[in-house]
Formats: sequence, C-alpha cells, structure tokens
Amino acid sequence: INITYWGKIVDLDTMPLTRSIQRGYLRNIMGTDVNDVNAPHSLKRLGVEVHVTKSSATSDYTELVKVEAVASEGAVRSVEGTLIGVAEKPRIVAIDEREVEATPEGTLILIEHQDVLGIVGMVGTAIAKHNVNIANMSLSRTVLGGTVLTVLELDSTPAKPLLEEIRAHEAVEQVEIAAL
Repeated sequence: INITYWGKIVDLDTMPLTRSIQRGYLRNIMGTDVNDVNAPHSLKRLGVEVHVTKSSATSDYTELVKVEAVASEGAVRSVEGTLIGVAEKPRIVAIDEREVEATPEGTLILIEHQDVLGIVGMVGTAIAKHNVNIANMSLSRTVLGGTVLTVLELDSTPAKPLLEEIRAHEAVEQVEIAAL
C-alpha cells in the first residue's frame, strides 16, 4: 500500500489518518476486529508493506491524499481524496488516475464501460426499475469514444439482479459496488 500526502497536510501528524487507511484496507479481510492500533501489525503479519510519502510537489488541491494498492503481480488500483470548502466535506477526486467527484459515504457503484450512446440512459432506467435512487453521478472519460468510468452515489444498496442487468450490457466492461 502506498499512501501519499500533498499540500498543507504534510506539515501535520498524518499517523492517525495513515492508521485509519490501514484499518479501512483490512476491514474486508478481517471484519470489525481490526482497529487503528492493530492494523499496522496485522498488515505486517499478512506480508503487506505500507509506504508513506509526504510530497512537496504541487497538486490541484490544497490537501490531497492518494492511496494505491499494488498487487503482487503489479496491478495497481488507486483512489485520491480531499476536503472541499469551508465545511471541509470529503470528496473522492480520482479513481485509478481518472478524475471524478463523489462523496465517500453510503453506496457507490463504479461502472467501466465503452463511450457509446445510450449507456447513461440504460443505467438510469435499470436503476429506477429496481427502485433505487441516484443521489449523484460522475462520469470520467479519457478520450472521446474510449472507456468511461461512471461513479454513482445511491440512496440504497442495490440487489444483485440490478448489477447483473448492468453487467449484461455489451458496452459494460466492469461493475463494482462499494459500501462505505
């Protein structure tokens, strides 16, 4: 796990946030038995290395935190977050190097799909058919006609048939759900 801090946060004690990230990483593996105190030791026992960097490079945000998970075969997944506004509301601002804007709470669906006409309508119709409401939507494409990452914030957790319906579309490459 690589954790990188940018901006004013580098001048603060980042240990509490680093431990919280470690705990969050382990929650799906160990359940609720993991806490901020035992998380670093549990990761070490599992053979997971944690590298923390405080960068002086500039970023688009006053403070930015990036967490990368690097698999043993080299695959990398990442998420970047910041605090927005005077109220310092948390925001996810990038997933796997793609710019998005999502609130890190509740249920998120991440859909990677081809940039084709009608995909947003298909997803919206499918979600409405299953009585789930979209609270927010963020789309991020790298090039016209390429691949798009759509992040949906939902008011409730969708049932498996909804996810299967979205996955069945020929333009959809991947569907993931994140309950935060």
